[in-house]
Amino acid sequence: MENKELIIAIVNPGNSDLVMNAAKEQGAGGGTVLTAKGTGRKGIEKILDMPVQQDKELVLIVVEKSKRDRVLKAINDNCGLDTAGHGVAFSIPVSDAMGFHINRDK
Repeated sequence: MENKELIIAIVNPGNSDLVMNAAKEQGAGGGTVLTAKGTGRKGIEKILDMPVQQDKELVLIVVEKSKRDRVLKAINDNCGLDTAGHGVAFSIPVSDAMGFHINRDK
């Protein structure tokens, strides 16, 4: 598992399909979507002068390290993460895992 990365995307409700479609186009095999709730600072809506949704979708995708940058860029481009409030995506190395197989590289 040393050559694997876990990509984590935190996006507004309804955007997990955009994340997964972008990731699959770049060779990701699939992922897991969880419902989450943000705990941002109180009053942030007034600071940004826009509504900020507390409900979020958390998308977890394990990919080969060699695909990480392409997948992250595709998620960013397809989901508009450069726009404030649209979400974030990042990756962390996977050092060990059990119970799943991702040997079907595309």
